[in-house]
Amino acid sequence: MAKWKKTNYPGVRFREHPTRKHGLQKDRYFSIYYRVDGKRREEGLGWASAGWSAERANTERGKLKEAHRTGEGPRTLQERREKAEAIRLKEEQNSTTFAQYFNQSYYPGTKGAKKESSRKTEKGLFDNWLEPSLGSVPLVSLTTSDVEKVRSRLLESGKTPRTVQYAFAVVRQVWNRAKLEGLVVGDPPTKGARIPKFDNKRVRFLYECEAECLLQELEVHSPQVYSMALLSLYCGLRAGELYSLKWGDVDLRAGTLHLKDTKGGLNRTAYMPDHVIEHVKEMKPGRVNGYVFVGENGKQVTSISNTFFRAIDSLGLNDDVDDSRERVVFHTLRHTYASWLVQRGVDLYTVKKLMGHGTMAMTERYSHLAGSTYKQAIAKLT
Repeated sequence: MAKWKKTNYPGVRFREHPTRKHGLQKDRYFSIYYRVDGKRREEGLGWASAGWSAERANTERGKLKEAHRTGEGPRTLQERREKAEAIRLKEEQNSTTFAQYFNQSYYPGTKGAKKESSRKTEKGLFDNWLEPSLGSVPLVSLTTSDVEKVRSRLLESGKTPRTVQYAFAVVRQVWNRAKLEGLVVGDPPTKGARIPKFDNKRVRFLYECEAECLLQELEVHSPQVYSMALLSLYCGLRAGELYSLKWGDVDLRAGTLHLKDTKGGLNRTAYMPDHVIEHVKEMKPGRVNGYVFVGENGKQVTSISNTFFRAIDSLGLNDDVDDSRERVVFHTLRHTYASWLVQRGVDLYTVKKLMGHGTMAMTERYSHLAGSTYKQAIAKLT
């Protein structure tokens, strides 16, 4: 390392590059030193080949000493750089668009934190609806008026109010993440936006003869889809709970299924009727940590097979049905489970526990099916 050499200016020195030339002389690296709060501080400036000289270094030192004397402005080169960087970052933040933040920060950050199906839904909403309307808008400038334009486009295109709600939820989550990172302040722009009212409660459930025909159709074409449908219909399992079910969660002696990390984030126990227990006994068990339902590649099933939907079409269960709430889908089996329980006089609190509902309000949608139970209760007053 070359030795430092003094200049004609106090507090300014340099060292020479061992080989590199600048003009006729060796290239020089200039540095200044001074005291800040009683402590000696030295900071490098740069090479002569980059435009630095003893005179320029002295000028810079003078500015810093003046700032120290007056208390105005950066007192060190580091403070000056930090201030310049803060200004640059602020300008960058103010110009970051909704699309840039979604693609570069928000969406990558959801990997591993959200289910892939949820991420796919959010990406679809962004690509098709949010980016065209909000993509070029600076995130900090996003307003309620902007997101209401998204609502209008969705409804004009025939999308349901539920889709509007999902789109607004994505905007809200993007905003809240940016807020945690200090990029924005205040409430999300969706807070004041009007969301059309809707009732998406699924009202269709299967009659016993329909359920029997569906199971028979599935058993012929796919034993695995049949088994999945049987557990959903008679144990109330969601599709996601079937995907996650492992053999170690199956207790045939107790007739129970231990469901972990369900939709509400809680564990719960599902109970198997005798005929379901007998069916599960006939299934080929796998390793304790192995999934009950696997695809042809031996990996975890992550979607309902088209076999199910072909069976629905074959039986005509959705013929001439336009209202999505009336269409038979896989979730209809879970809905049927709850409906049958209520029709057979099981109280709503018990149904809530068996279904794993987070609130009683979710279970009360089935209360209209308990007509005979209510009449029996009133009859006790006579």
